[in-house]
Amino acid sequence: MAGNGLSKLKRKEKFISPSKLYVIVTEGETEVNYFEMIRKQIDSNIDVVCKKGKHPDTDYLIKTANKYLKDHNCNELTHCWIVLDCDVLSDHNVESLKKWRKTNNYSAKQEVGITSPNFEYWLILHFECPKKELTKQQCLTELKKHFPDYRKPFKNCNFNIDQIQNAVKNGSMKEISLGQRKNGTNLHLLLQDLILPSLELIMK
Repeated sequence: MAGNGLSKLKRKEKFISPSKLYVIVTEGETEVNYFEMIRKQIDSNIDVVCKKGKHPDTDYLIKTANKYLKDHNCNELTHCWIVLDCDVLSDHNVESLKKWRKTNNYSAKQEVGITSPNFEYWLILHFECPKKELTKQQCLTELKKHFPDYRKPFKNCNFNIDQIQNAVKNGSMKEISLGQRKNGTNLHLLLQDLILPSLELIMK
């Protein structure tokens, strides 16, 4: 009896998946509101914590991320992303972020999410994939075609799952790496991690 009970417990434990934690540290309130919207749509064993740095400077964002990892006993199930615009990054900023990405504090996975020229470019990708290079002002003009009343911090941010999937698809066609200055992003890598478990549940 005892052996049979233990066997059943082991079989049950195999189906219990540990919860992943995504810590997203951003430079602006618009990004926080966007990822809070994403968090509410997730129906899986993933938790998302959004933190806004006290100052948009890269060093402050790194300090904010490190403080969270230290204060919350984070481990290998923690994915910490610093999300920021990359067009204004100096060479020093880029090197600091690359160094931070490799440190892996407390065994956490550390990544840097970038969009150029600004976060509005990522929002545009929910609807279309721009065929030409856009300036910051042109991104704002293009985004207002879809959100006429758009203004920071975008408190009424709301995208459905199809639009988010569209952004992931378009982002993959506009992927850039840290240090590149052309229009693009790598946020699709973060978003596909966040929404994929929920999509798998929907498909079952």
